[in-house]
Amino acid sequence: MCLRVTVDIDANLGAFLARRAPEARYASFDYCFNYFQAARGSGETARLAGKDRLLVSCLQLGFFLASWGMMRRGSGLMQRSVRDLVPVVELIAAEPSSTWDLDVDSYADQADEVLAVGRRVRKAFTVPASDILVTKTMLGVFGSPPSTATSDGASAATPSARMPCSGSARSTRTTRPRSTVSGSSSWISSPDWIPRGPTLRRRSST
Repeated sequence: MCLRVTVDIDANLGAFLARRAPEARYASFDYCFNYFQAARGSGETARLAGKDRLLVSCLQLGFFLASWGMMRRGSGLMQRSVRDLVPVVELIAAEPSSTWDLDVDSYADQADEVLAVGRRVRKAFTVPASDILVTKTMLGVFGSPPSTATSDGASAATPSARMPCSGSARSTRTTRPRSTVSGSSSWISSPDWIPRGPTLRRRSST
């Protein structure tokens, strides 16, 4: 059965940003997401796994995953170095533009594509990848789908249960372009790279 949910995104976003700081843990998403999306915006996603960017790509993804709890004691990634993420970054760099275009407003019609990306991401990890690890990776890089972790770190649902309804029974959830703390890959070579506040910018769809 399809559940229809209406969410006040503006109110939730405002409550979140009121507690936001560029040094805070959740800002790790912005640095990671902006890095990968900068490559998307410049049409250089294939270069993310190039010799000149592979290390930085792995470090960006690795620190985001660590900051968001994916390297806790007992996790497979805790026993691995950042080089273990090379296959994941290589997969990301090889993904077609259609993967980068997936967004919440298209989930009802493209649920199969989202799940297919998840299966590819899971296979790229050299350690057993949980639903939480897979969806956090997709969130930090592509911005989709939302992480399936709950506040206590448990998985929110099975992969099939997490997907929106297909066909005519669409979700009525309000959507808007994803926004992030302003920034770009230029901070890599700049000593003044830290965003000074939660300035938002809309994600371009082109």
